[in-house]
Amino acid sequence: KSYIIRGFVANPFVRTMRSFEADSYYSSLIGLVVSMVLLIMWLMWFFSAPISVYKTSLYAIITSQEAVKTDFPSGLFGIVHRMETKRGRYIQAEFPIEAQGSIKRGQKAAFMIMDKKNNQKKLPAIVTKVVSHINENKIKVELMAFMDKKMFQDIKSGTTGKVFIETSHETPASMVMNMSGLFMN
Repeated sequence: KSYIIRGFVANPFVRTMRSFEADSYYSSLIGLVVSMVLLIMWLMWFFSAPISVYKTSLYAIITSQEAVKTDFPSGLFGIVHRMETKRGRYIQAEFPIEAQGSIKRGQKAAFMIMDKKNNQKKLPAIVTKVVSHINENKIKVELMAFMDKKMFQDIKSGTTGKVFIETSHETPASMVMNMSGLFMN
């Protein structure tokens, strides 16, 4: 007579029917969908987000010339309540010759100065005149910075700083391609 002894062999939990019933693919599917949505959003930003490109001056100084600008700011429904008068000063700035062609009259700019406490002040400005001096390898730009009364009194002529002029917009993708040498403007 022969006896068959059946032994109990331990089945790993991963291979049991109970594990197949307990596992679901829904959590994996939700994670995959969320990561795909985030990837698509990042790709949209990477190929379409506008990043401003600025030209920076070599030297800039506020002159003693002044100007006055009158605005009629409109309120709700386009109704003008009062007239605003802003005083401004002219700024003379020098840029490298490579900026020729990208700086034009009417462009918005910012004049950055350091005050006595090492705080930066930013004055909005507008380009009023561009003159090229090819023999000096410089472009001379005249700007107009308008400011409120307090700032006008605080900032004297002869104050130096830097001018930043926004010249164009690029996307992160074009910037990466330009830096890697794959794409040239």
